[in-house]
Amino acid sequence: MIVKLEKEHLPECLDVIRKSFSTEVEKLGLNEQNCPDHIGFAKMEKLEYHLNCGVHMYGLYDNKQLIGHISLSEKENGVFDLYNLSILPEHRNNGYGTFMLNFAKVKVREMGGKKITVAIIEKNTILRDWYRVNGFVQRGTKRYEHLPYPVRYMEWKS
Repeated sequence: MIVKLEKEHLPECLDVIRKSFSTEVEKLGLNEQNCPDHIGFAKMEKLEYHLNCGVHMYGLYDNKQLIGHISLSEKENGVFDLYNLSILPEHRNNGYGTFMLNFAKVKVREMGGKKITVAIIEKNTILRDWYRVNGFVQRGTKRYEHLPYPVRYMEWKS
């Protein structure tokens, strides 16, 4: 079951995000010194800030346990950013990610959206291919000074 998350859910949400992204952090050799802005090192203040700015946060529950999270933020002209799509490692490969992504597509349409954009780490070919299978296309790659990796931008249009 997917529910809209409120402030009281944020501690549980932060735990899911950190655990979910820990596999990527480990695989890429990231730490708080070389990549402090990576979501795997998120702080409660960041989630609170997003919630206060109107970011739509949703959680996937299995038997009252939060096992997944996704955020949607409206930019402009019907474009939504999707970020922090996360599934606890022990619950992966069961279709939960696709379930949450399809939920996001429906929500975006309900809110009048026409496009979803997502930014991923360029080296993460598994994630890139997964988004491609789910209807996303590449729209560019960019290198940022504050990140130790290039970022790939992808989008889905309804």
